[in-house]
Amino acid sequence: MSENWPVAVWTLARYKRKSDIGIIKKAFNNPDTEDYAIRAAIITPDSSFYISLTKIFEREWAKQLYNFQKWQLIYKALAKYPHHSETLALFNRTVSTTDEFRYKALGADLLIAITKYHHPIYDPIKKQIKLDEYEMREVKDAVNGND
Repeated sequence: MSENWPVAVWTLARYKRKSDIGIIKKAFNNPDTEDYAIRAAIITPDSSFYISLTKIFEREWAKQLYNFQKWQLIYKALAKYPHHSETLALFNRTVSTTDEFRYKALGADLLIAITKYHHPIYDPIKKQIKLDEYEMREVKDAVNGND
């Protein structure tokens, strides 16, 4: 099903049925359905998706070019897992980067995610993210908008 209708993976997540977890999990292994699998993890953050999300983070971090939509999704999905210590480590890597472009580009997406899916454990990270007025306006707009 997911190979023919990638958006079906995302739609299945809305029903939050345990029986659909396996289908969603498989979607992480297919480039054509990966974004929908990440979206599904935002809606239904099952622990079995976590390792796939961290692998995607690591793969995307190693790239020179950014897929901005994917980064937005990755941060939102990972923000749904505040009790995994690796989540904080990944978020701290983002705010600690010395690459100014990476910091600004990804810092805004991270701030959106940890604001929208707030957990007190993210408060120190939020305080570390410094963006200009224009970027902060975009963050506010994104947080107040819909997924």
